[in-house]
Amino acid sequence: MTTYYRLDDQGEIDWKSTEPRDYLPLRTEEEIVTGHDGKLYFASQCPEPPAPSMEARRAARILEIRAALKALDDLYMPPRVLAGLALGDSYAEEQWARHETEAEPLRAELRALEEEEAVADEPVSLELDGPETGPAESEEPAD
Repeated sequence: MTTYYRLDDQGEIDWKSTEPRDYLPLRTEEEIVTGHDGKLYFASQCPEPPAPSMEARRAARILEIRAALKALDDLYMPPRVLAGLALGDSYAEEQWARHETEAEPLRAELRALEEEEAVADEPVSLELDGPETGPAESEEPAD
């Protein structure tokens, strides 16, 4: 399919259409796509999105775990079960045990990720432990 486009002052595609227009003087048979940065590119020249940073992956996993824990709460701990726990109901206690069995590995992973996050947020000290080191001071020669 023919695509009509124009270039801006920096030589980047700033407009495209499948219909011919007076303000779109150039044309191509190659597909024009929107890149991860919102700019237009020929499909063969579109850059790959950058890999997510370790912090971004950790934050995404923390959100996934919190959502999974919320889903477990909704599944095993509806108001009827919570009320049953207060009354010592055996079905409620069974649901609580299932909930805890499934939630504990997620909680352990969440704690580990949050500890990593806390360590990553701590400021780094560049000071050396112990006495300062440096060039030895020269002694004055004795007369």
